[in-house]
Amino acid sequence: MATVSPEVVDNMYETGKRLVYAFDEYEEGLWAFNAVLKVEPTHLDSWIGKGVALHQLKRYDEALEAYEKAISLNSTRAGLWSSKGSTLIKLKRYEEAIEALDIALEIDPNYKFALYDKSEALYALGRDAEASELSAKADSIPWK
Repeated sequence: MATVSPEVVDNMYETGKRLVYAFDEYEEGLWAFNAVLKVEPTHLDSWIGKGVALHQLKRYDEALEAYEKAISLNSTRAGLWSSKGSTLIKLKRYEEAIEALDIALEIDPNYKFALYDKSEALYALGRDAEASELSAKADSIPWK
């Protein structure tokens, strides 16, 4: 395999990031993230971007794998755990989603996305009182 300069890797990642986050071009962004991961398999942000792209493409099992790989590289980001929880909700794996979202909330107790997603999972399990309480807490926190 040919050596690829860090600048090329950074440019490819930035291309994927723009395609996914700015233009909603998920297939193309996924291609860019996979290109980065082919030469730099531990590129954390490419695993995150890959997870986002796959989630948006409704390829939830693959998105979950990408988020789990990202978490294996850095387990201290609330957003990663929250994204894993959100994906588990899409797969209707509510108890597992709550476990992931609880970790996100241990890292950042005021992480709005995790609060809203945990509330959604609790509602799905019929735990309406808990869900309502979490929704109210999330609503009281200003967006960053």
